[in-house]
Amino acid sequence: MMYTLAACAEMLYRDRPIQERARRIHELGFQVEIWDWSRHDLAALARTGAVFSSMTGYIRGSLTNEDGAAELLTFTLENLNTAVDHPGVPFARAADTLALVAAVNRPGLRMNLDLYHAQIGEGNLIALLRRAHDLDLIGEIQVADVPGHCEPGTGEINYPAIARALTDLGYDGTVAMEAWAAEDSDLALERFRTDFTPVTFSTATHGGFS
Repeated sequence: MMYTLAACAEMLYRDRPIQERARRIHELGFQVEIWDWSRHDLAALARTGAVFSSMTGYIRGSLTNEDGAAELLTFTLENLNTAVDHPGVPFARAADTLALVAAVNRPGLRMNLDLYHAQIGEGNLIALLRRAHDLDLIGEIQVADVPGHCEPGTGEINYPAIARALTDLGYDGTVAMEAWAAEDSDLALERFRTDFTPVTFSTATHGGFS
């Protein structure tokens, strides 16, 4: 497995403080993601020992001018669906978001390709992955299942096939589960790991695969 697995602490173990969530995700062998970093005690999060692969929110900088762009660290732009979760946002289709990132053409700008939102917005996920990978514009891939925004294996997306495609492409970035736990957070992470571990490609596990 060339890629790294991460999980969003904002959506798992929600009965615990954020640093305890991060510590548990780290203990289970995943990197950790959070949302708006300015809302959290970063020193407390650092003491968990976790590696943080992503955090959203910025307080300075802009992609619309040279000086502003210089203030940003590497920035990933995420596609968001309008039909279910984010009505009114621009770039509901992943293909449009990818086109914008390509047009801006800055080394510090990549796409956060969210396959949950892409499935709702347009589908055809493996072709979308291949196109984004061929353009070298993927900063991160986020996953959750449809419907429900819960972990892989709870809905209609064939995530073992997605994992096989990523392996075939040689993708070596981050695959992050940004999903609610359908039942319990430990089980959600177990399902995520199973669907993105190469052993799941065997015919014994998935009879249609070879």
